[in-house]
Amino acid sequence: MKKKLLLFALLLPVVTFAATCDPVINTVNTNSREITCDASKSTVTTFRTENEIEVLKNDVCTIKCKEEILFSVDPIKRVLAGTGFNYPLYASGKRNCTAEYKYTQYESKIKELVNEYKSLSGEEKETKRREIVNYYENKKACDEFTSDDESNIHKYKFNGNVELNVSTSQNVETIPYHFSQMGEYSKVVDMDEINVTPMACNFDEATYDCKLSNKTIKSWNETVMLNGKYTMADTFLELNTGNIESTYRYDRCNAGDKYFTSFNEYTRPVASDPTDRGYSLVLTARNLGNNLIAGGDVWNLNVNCSYKVKNLSFPVTKPGSETDENYDKYGGQAFQYRIIDVNNPFPNREPSANWSGLTPDGKTLVNKYITSTSSNLSTMERFVITLDRSKIGRVREYNKNHPYDTFNINEMNKSKFIIANPDIIDRK
Repeated sequence: MKKKLLLFALLLPVVTFAATCDPVINTVNTNSREITCDASKSTVTTFRTENEIEVLKNDVCTIKCKEEILFSVDPIKRVLAGTGFNYPLYASGKRNCTAEYKYTQYESKIKELVNEYKSLSGEEKETKRREIVNYYENKKACDEFTSDDESNIHKYKFNGNVELNVSTSQNVETIPYHFSQMGEYSKVVDMDEINVTPMACNFDEATYDCKLSNKTIKSWNETVMLNGKYTMADTFLELNTGNIESTYRYDRCNAGDKYFTSFNEYTRPVASDPTDRGYSLVLTARNLGNNLIAGGDVWNLNVNCSYKVKNLSFPVTKPGSETDENYDKYGGQAFQYRIIDVNNPFPNREPSANWSGLTPDGKTLVNKYITSTSSNLSTMERFVITLDRSKIGRVREYNKNHPYDTFNINEMNKSKFIIANPDIIDRK
């Protein structure tokens, strides 16, 4: 008879983290492999044990397992200078284990040991008790292999040492990664119990006696699925300033697992170089598996990728050094204007470049261009934007020639659209 013992969640498909519906499938099957990310699609590669591996064998049972992990990486990243991006290594793994019990031998021996224990006394009784404990521990190891207790050395988990090397115009930064589980730990165990005659010994550790049962375990099959990602530590943005910090505090918001580019980073790829892919991203992953036994196959992965940067804040130029290709178009301070809620500055988008500090030449205070801050907003004039069908039509017509991410301003840094449409703004 088969009995469904545990069902924590529906099994998820192994292909879980593909960033598109049509990812690039890497077909290399070596234990150590190198892949290159695609320009627009995610790339997936799968490691697996080809044969069952014996993970536990004792006087009571033999357990064998197989493992398969699909890894997925994002395509080339695109980012504005001063903003952040992440580059996780997604992992979706499945472990399948089977246990076969020597149930006839076990039932016979455990009952024999219990009967001998009852007939003894003194030191002989204590010696027999230790013999029973040692033998029964083998049975427990077989039964509890599938336990979800965190102390269980056999609980399925991912190992590995992963880091990301991020190239910039100045240097190469190495960022360590950690594993973060995504979703529930999903497991199904099918247990095969068999009727035995005479009755089985359901051993009682408290009394060192048998509580007789008409069934014993013949075998079981376990399938575990685990999903997550290897990624960098979270970063935190200081409210109202955008300063990037590494630790949480009440006046900082969690920006997530992101690497933030410099406000002064050069635009790449260079438009005149068709072979330029941007700045290099190299993800190195060692000892990703197998996660079944020590000394088994070792799975390593190298991912070659890149990220593209466009500088729309400080396209820098310095005497005797490289000039950003956007400098001639925007000058040294190409600001983007946004109307924001200072209590929730980035509700639906990535944080933009910092709003304070020095310009790239190290001379001019950028914050002279900030017209309002958290300290004086409460005393400033309020206004309300009122939209109806006609006014929405005017906004859409304006956006045909002036996209959302561009700003048509006059020499006083005032919006020409708002000046031309004063009825949209109701000042309070």
